[in-house]
Amino acid sequence: MAPPSLPLASLRLMASPLQLTYSYMWQVIRQKNVKHYGKVEEFVTMVTQTVPELLSFKQTAQLILGLRARVSCFHSVFVSKMKNLLE
Repeated sequence: MAPPSLPLASLRLMASPLQLTYSYMWQVIRQKNVKHYGKVEEFVTMVTQTVPELLSFKQTAQLILGLRARVSCFHSVFVSKMKNLLE
């Protein structure tokens, strides 16, 4: 018999919203889910604005630009594949 699952409200009591968000962002990066990299960029921006000493300006810029580059590359490949399908 499977153990009973906890309702979502109970999970919120066990982990803070920041921990849940961090865990979600980590999964996005680990799974290379490029379509959600915009959310990761928003999270990095929010955290570095809140705790500026966490990353240097250069590290933050490199991280954000790297995320944007991946998204841009993903969109280029997607558009190219769609064009090929439509031809």
